[in-house]
Amino acid sequence: MTGYESRAAERAAGSPATIGWQRWEPIIGADAPKRFVTRFDFQPNDIQLAVLGAAAVLERPALMLVEAPMGIGKTEAALAAAEVLAARFGCGGVFVGLPTQATSNQMFGRVEDWLRHMGPGRYVLELAHGKARQVSGLPGDPS
Repeated sequence: MTGYESRAAERAAGSPATIGWQRWEPIIGADAPKRFVTRFDFQPNDIQLAVLGAAAVLERPALMLVEAPMGIGKTEAALAAAEVLAARFGCGGVFVGLPTQATSNQMFGRVEDWLRHMGPGRYVLELAHGKARQVSGLPGDPS
């Protein structure tokens, strides 16, 4: 092995702390409400707790639909449920699909905040629509 390959193998075998990553602790189990607060900076409401509870008892990966009034916290419930499902079933990603560019642009920042609250780690976030490069702050934005 070359020097680089040897160092890379050592780092890969090390703990997340060794290579500068923070271990992901999903919103699951008895401390789910506490972890919810670390992600979203507020206590989960009854609907959000019900969604977390439903995700925690699913026997296999599933599609969950949450219907509630605007402003009740459906987005946070969905992101938290995604964490539960990812942890339980070994899933490795989330797709957030919205009907318009405007809603996609707005949600992009919220999803980015959610990921930042998980701490440093390895994730890829992409805004994928025809005018995504024109959204302020994304790579390739001329402003």
